[in-house]
Amino acid sequence: MVARYCDYLNGLDINPGTIGSPKKTLQALVNIGAGGDNFFIADTSAQVLLVPISWVLGFAADNTKYTTFQSYNVDGSIIIQRPDEGVPRVAATIDGNSTVGEPFSETSAPSRLVLKNLKITGSTTWLMRLHGAGSAMYGCEIYGTTAALPLRSNGSGQSIVNTYV
Repeated sequence: MVARYCDYLNGLDINPGTIGSPKKTLQALVNIGAGGDNFFIADTSAQVLLVPISWVLGFAADNTKYTTFQSYNVDGSIIIQRPDEGVPRVAATIDGNSTVGEPFSETSAPSRLVLKNLKITGSTTWLMRLHGAGSAMYGCEIYGTTAALPLRSNGSGQSIVNTYV
């Protein structure tokens, strides 16, 4: 398990993806990743996707491990606060730009995909397919999707916890 970082405002895709030298885009981060990695997305500016994330350009799948996308605090400029929460949480934004069908749902995506503390908007169909047992969303905020439901389940044992839609 490796921690990998991206920061759309301050990163460069030629960087190694460390906290001190983050990648710029999610795609560049996924390209160097593997199943079981933790992908950290900075809270500085939205990650705007023009196409769904591709999992076949370099990602080394290992569907026995959890692959996690979650926010990390750089400047605290993006927050999540559900109506029932007293204290806001730091969040990163993933924006499908109303052009992305299923940002996390290519059929080759990891079967154990976990999203944590993310603001997700602009998906034009399903946001993600919860592929396998153990896929989950925790503490996310989903808005601006044009699908009837933002998630689609292809298996059993998935969780959606403390997520505001």
